Amino acid sequence: MPTLEYRQPFYASCLDLGEWGAVYTEAWDRQVLLTHDEGKARKRMINTQWIYPPAASRVDALEASNPEVAYG
Repeated sequence: MPTLEYRQPFYASCLDLGEWGAVYTEAWDRQVLLTHDEGKARKRMINTQWIYPPAASRVDALEASNPEVAYG
């Protein structure tokens, strides 16, 4: 089966640092965009809305993971 060339047009990371808050970065050079309470709020959003709850169905999950659909 032919493979697709790997692309990662969007890259982000978020590090929870406990009571201090969190650090949210974007891009491969990790530009810091949010820290402290704002970073913690973004981390909560990622964990509760973007990652969970999981897709409603297996078909939806597979569709969301298809790079041809997600990135055109």
